[in-house]
Amino acid sequence: MNKLRTSKILLLANEIEKKRKEILKTYKLSLGQEIFLNALLEKKGMTMGMIGEIINTAAPSTTKYATKLENLGFITRQPSKLDSRHHKANLTESGIETIKEINQAYEVIDTKFHKALKTKDTDRLERLLWKLTIKSDGKSDSKKKPKKAGKNKDLKKSKEKKKKEKNKS
Repeated sequence: MNKLRTSKILLLANEIEKKRKEILKTYKLSLGQEIFLNALLEKKGMTMGMIGEIINTAAPSTTKYATKLENLGFITRQPSKLDSRHHKANLTESGIETIKEINQAYEVIDTKFHKALKTKDTDRLERLLWKLTIKSDGKSDSKKKPKKAGKNKDLKKSKEKKKKEKNKS
């Protein structure tokens, strides 16, 4: 029974991924390249190593992504002033416009998805899917663990923890 449930979850996640890939196909981009662009949208001037950590790829793959994105006119790369071995990437105007369009298209998919679920359920689902991504070595592909569903529970735990710390003093 558990295998069937896992298969259903993976099937649904795959459907969402397919919709996102269809959007990216129109821009001739992969999911990794989209994450690359979003990373630069959040923080300008990141090195290839920093971006590689975010998209969970080795240096050669990160460089391939950067080369393709540069050829498409979405990013520029400049050697670092401190160390010429490192290159910093920045979005071009075209890159900014493109990633914003992609994010708006994603928002449509996400809105349909979130309409079917309450916020608490969405938070729980995100947390559960994060657990499923944990590798056998105990590490996750994701850098951030999603917050737990039910903010009130978190507040209660935080208050209880503070009380225990005061009692120890």
